[in-house]
Parts: sequence; structure tokens; C-alpha cells
Amino acid sequence: MQLRKRLNVFVLSFLLVFGTWVVTPSTPPVQALNLNKQIIIKLSPGVSIGTITSRFGLTLVDQLVDKQEYLVETPLLSNINVLISLISAVPGVENAGPNLLIWPHRRPQSYDGDTPQVLGTAATTYQNQTLISFLQLGAVQGVSQGGNIKVAVVDTGADLAHPALVTRLTNDGYDYVDRDTVPADVTGGSASGHGTFVAGLVALLAPQAKIQPIRVLRPDGSGDAFHVAAGIYYAADHGAQVINLSLGTDRDTGMMSRSVTYAQNRGAIVVAAMGNDNLDASDVYPAAYANVIGVAATNFTDQKASFSNYGGLVDVCAPGVSLVSAYPQGAYASWSGTSFAAPLVSAEAALLLAQGKTVSLTTENIFRAVQPVVSSDKGWLGSGRIDLLAAVNQQ
Repeated sequence: MQLRKRLNVFVLSFLLVFGTWVVTPSTPPVQALNLNKQIIIKLSPGVSIGTITSRFGLTLVDQLVDKQEYLVETPLLSNINVLISLISAVPGVENAGPNLLIWPHRRPQSYDGDTPQVLGTAATTYQNQTLISFLQLGAVQGVSQGGNIKVAVVDTGADLAHPALVTRLTNDGYDYVDRDTVPADVTGGSASGHGTFVAGLVALLAPQAKIQPIRVLRPDGSGDAFHVAAGIYYAADHGAQVINLSLGTDRDTGMMSRSVTYAQNRGAIVVAAMGNDNLDASDVYPAAYANVIGVAATNFTDQKASFSNYGGLVDVCAPGVSLVSAYPQGAYASWSGTSFAAPLVSAEAALLLAQGKTVSLTTENIFRAVQPVVSSDKGWLGSGRIDLLAAVNQQ
């Protein structure tokens, strides 16, 4: 048995290293976005991951047993596409694919002002910003304030003690970075505050909504498809009615797609940012998935934000330039990006759901209650810029 096992490992190593000569990969080439030779495997019910790991010499890194989703890693210097093809051919393997790096949709580094401008701890800039009058929030909140609708913010976590958030946060969030139940937004990285900022915008527009912080991104913004998908599964299983995803990657991943479908089947509205590359967003995920509301960014003159992606997969747009929101350590900041246009749509969904509207009617109202966007030679920006007052007053 030991001799056979050694021979199997030798043959597998040969195939993985030189496999492009003997096996035609069934998946497209995986470039630098693949994370540390990690593979996500979806198994059929009753199939054991142990049979897969032992057969291919893999290490089990993480798992969602109830979803039959597994994260494994190969120690070999291997052609990961070939390994994925070999694993995919095993009976009981429903899907295998690379674990991809995922980042928040910040502005490109070449764009001046990529980092937030911290404004101090006074709440006046937050409570009196241009966005409030632009979206007619006083009149909107006279109709709906998002009463008790749970909005999951799958991001860098949140400042759990922030004055703008402390009474709005649920106690059932989760941290997939530190693997605990304290999803705090950790300071010291280029993306620190991203989740806090997103949550603050939801709280501003829908002050009676409940915000569920789910931490899947590190302070530098890095995350991965397995744990983002785990966060989406978690939100759906813990009653989130709206899930905000101000993050993404340029490749489809089976597990993230499955988690989004799972959440939608449980009645959640999923909203995602379209990205900040000023490109046609045909390959931005999860925003590109069917039935996910993909959000582009505009400025306060209803023109496309200079950094915003565009194109046929955009569903709707919202202000995303020079917004003011919560920032770690009780502060407030000004920031721009499609990351921050998306939570405005998530908050709008909460306002509509709180009125008793169905998921389908809520989505229809979001798309239909819009203001026209100034035409752009950059292409489609969805049905228009959100109009909250029109939306809450629609039947």
C-alpha cells in the first residue's frame, strides 16, 4: 500500500508539473489573482472531502460542511488548472475552481484622492452633507425609515462603537478574518474604514434599518472568494433581507455565484458595486451575476463619476462622489467610489421592504423610480440615478 501511494503521488506530481503536455485544461488560465494554490470544491451530498484530499495530496484549509463547500490547498509546485480538471472529473465533485483574491472597489491608485479625507469627530458634516438634500431625505424618511429591515454589510467590518452606528448594529455579525463574533473594522490599512463608511451610509438613509456587519476583508482590503461567499451564506442564514457587496473580482467563481443564488432563494436582495476602473464592467463579479443589482456611480450633477465602470451590466446608478460617512475611532470622512454608491441602493431597498413591498416590487421600484443621467460616451449607466422619494411613493 505504501509503495502504491508513493507511486500515485509521483504520477500526480508529474501530471501537475508537466500536465500541460498530457492534459488539456478545461478551465481558463488562472493568473496572479489565484490565492496561494487554493481550490474551492463543491461536493454532492454524502461525498467525503477526505477522499479528495488524500487522493490528490491536498490540505483542507476551511470548510462549510452544511453547504458541502471546501477550501483546499496543494503543497506542490503545480499547474493548478490541470489539478482543477482532475478534481472536477471525480464522481461526486459538483464544481472545482480557484480561490480568487477579492478587493473592495476603491478608485484606481492613479486617480487623485483614492484615500478618504478624515474630517474629525463632529457629526455636522455627516448630518448636513449635500447628499441629504440631493436625495430629499427629509421627505423620504417621512414615508419610510427602513424599520427593522436587516441589511448585511459584507466588508471590512464596522466600528462597533461609532456614535452613528452603535444603536443600528445587530449582535449577530461575524468575522471571517479573525474567526470570531466581533467583526470590528481594524485600523492601520489602506482599506480600513471601508465597511464602517458603507454601514454609515445605510444608517444615514435608512435610520431604522438594522445593520449586520460581516467581516471578510483585511485592513489592506484583501479577501478571497471562499470567505466572501461564506459571508453571503452567513448573512442569508441569519435573516439578512438585503446584502451589500462593495467588493469584487474580475473572474467568476462558482462558490460566490452559488452563495448569491442561495441568498436570493431565501428572499434577500443582493446589491453590488460595479467597480472603479472607468471601463465596461462586463467582468466584474458579483455585480455581473443575474438578479444582483449592479450599481455605478454618478456625481451631484447626474453625470457619470469619472472613475465609475459602466456598460450593459449596470442596473442603476447612485451618487458616489465626495460622500460623508462614518469612519473608525468615532470619526467621519469624505470618500468616493462605486463602493459607496452601492449602499445607497441597499438602503433604498430597506426603505421599500419596510413598507411591506415584495422583493420583486422593491427591485422594480428601484429600477423604475429614477432620474435621467446626463448622456455619456462611455455607455450604459443602467435605468438612471435612484430617486428615493419617487420610489417610496410608488405602489
